[in-house]
Amino acid sequence: MIQPISTAAHPLGIVPSPEATFELLQALQCSSTSDQIDSHHDERRITERTYVFKPIMLQPLADDLQPAGEPIQALSRDVTISGIGWISTVPVSDQYLSIDLFPDTHESRCVIVRVAHQLQSGPLYLGGGAVVVDWQ
Repeated sequence: MIQPISTAAHPLGIVPSPEATFELLQALQCSSTSDQIDSHHDERRITERTYVFKPIMLQPLADDLQPAGEPIQALSRDVTISGIGWISTVPVSDQYLSIDLFPDTHESRCVIVRVAHQLQSGPLYLGGGAVVVDWQ
């Protein structure tokens, strides 16, 4: 579920609008090819999950949503309109992340997520986050 966040706590307008976030997530979903999509998965989310495997960049954020620490290279795993999953070789220890969905371009196109889960599987970490948008 998309989590609302107040701009009173973050007056600099750091949190993107729902429209901008929706546009970016839709672009990521559309960037997948048919061999990247698993349509046989039993879906329990409000919107359909699309499996998209491509490089992304995770930037840990402090509680004030300012960068905290070094960016982490990762691979997207799946995306819905309300969240994104990733695979990395480094664990995420912060509550918030800014995720650059298209790090290979010269223009930063990021969404902010609240880390919802993370588990270790051998040398990899499987994580997921719920999109945070500014509804005001």
